Amino acid sequence: MIYRNHLQKMKDPLQFSDQPTEVGMECFICGTESSEVPSAGDYKQLACPECGEYKLSGTAIALFKEHNWKFNIEFTRLWLETQRKGGTIPLISSERAATLI
Repeated sequence: MIYRNHLQKMKDPLQFSDQPTEVGMECFICGTESSEVPSAGDYKQLACPECGEYKLSGTAIALFKEHNWKFNIEFTRLWLETQRKGGTIPLISSERAATLI
């Protein structure tokens, strides 16, 4: 497995953490090859070159798999962008995910 650091800050709001990441996971939102950032909670944290960095709760992941849900890509990216204005990495909870499909 390939690991790398996202030490760069991009010109747009898609800023990546400086945590080591595992490359080769698909973005839950758009399907682009992304990097998974190690996490200690009940969520997966991804750094996607198209959607930016975000967290998706374990419950949301289970619901997406169970119901074969797909994110509305444009709407979800807009929501992520508004959440990043607070300076934190957005967490998509199961409740929020249901509004973004």
